[in-house]
Amino acid sequence: MTINPLEDLISKDIFELLSKEGLLNKKKVREYQIIAKYRQLKSMDVSTQAAMAMLLEEYPDLCFETINKLIYYKY
Repeated sequence: MTINPLEDLISKDIFELLSKEGLLNKKKVREYQIIAKYRQLKSMDVSTQAAMAMLLEEYPDLCFETINKLIYYKY
């Protein structure tokens, strides 16, 4: 069973079908998740610096600049 990280956009069935057919861009899905997590943290009054630190901890394969670009160019 696949977890649908886009549940606020598409249904589980559609996500599974798109995933099965290879029609999802995994990088873009991850970027969406990062931006959503940042928005969630900011809505809880977490400082930008703390939110960035949490995201860097959650995504250790990404550098600060990459997450920073995602947040400020897509947010």
